[in-house]
Amino acid sequence: MDEVREMEAVTEDDLIKFSKEDVISYYPNPVKEQLYLKWELINDNKVSSITVYAFSGQVLQRFSRTESSDNQIISFTECPRGVYLVTLDYNYGEHKTIKIIKQ
Repeated sequence: MDEVREMEAVTEDDLIKFSKEDVISYYPNPVKEQLYLKWELINDNKVSSITVYAFSGQVLQRFSRTESSDNQIISFTECPRGVYLVTLDYNYGEHKTIKIIKQ
């Protein structure tokens, strides 16, 4: 079993890097209550929306108008244990999907 540690603040070393071109960081995974997303995109690309899906494909949460932001906090408090997909849609039409495990 992995050791659980309390954190006062998220540091850069705690973040999991998503890709080399666009830096999309998320923490923690597995998640208990809240997922922290932060991004730095190249070529003036922006995250236009974020969607949280149950593994069955059901849309659970949707965040729009994220173009002026570089982060999002997603609550998983009401979600049962399981696997979820978080999709970030870019304004250039691309999207990235992150698999999140809820403990």
